[in-house]
Amino acid sequence: MPPVPYVVFGVTGRTGAAPAAADARLRSGHPVRVEVRDPAKGQAWAERSSVVAVADLTDLASITKALSQVQGAAVSTLHTNQCSGPVTVLAGFRGALLRKIHGAI
Repeated sequence: MPPVPYVVFGVTGRTGAAPAAADARLRSGHPVRVEVRDPAKGQAWAERSSVVAVADLTDLASITKALSQVQGAAVSTLHTNQCSGPVTVLAGFRGALLRKIHGAI
């Protein structure tokens, strides 16, 4: 069974926090899965041995799937222009986390 990865959202964005989180995990030997909107933008992370997956942060099912079978998550999405803002994204994460906690996934 392969090691359970850390998932990192926002690695292709402009805040810098998510790339730093992914980089730190990779340098310490932990598996990392980066969630991106555009798979082509994840290519640099794939070259660094990250698994690249696509997630829509405005879709609860997409977030729930992205959070399944992970050790932890780092999220940096405050500059997204794909939804109505951080409140929408955080509400989606809250719903996904509650579903995970209560065994719905």
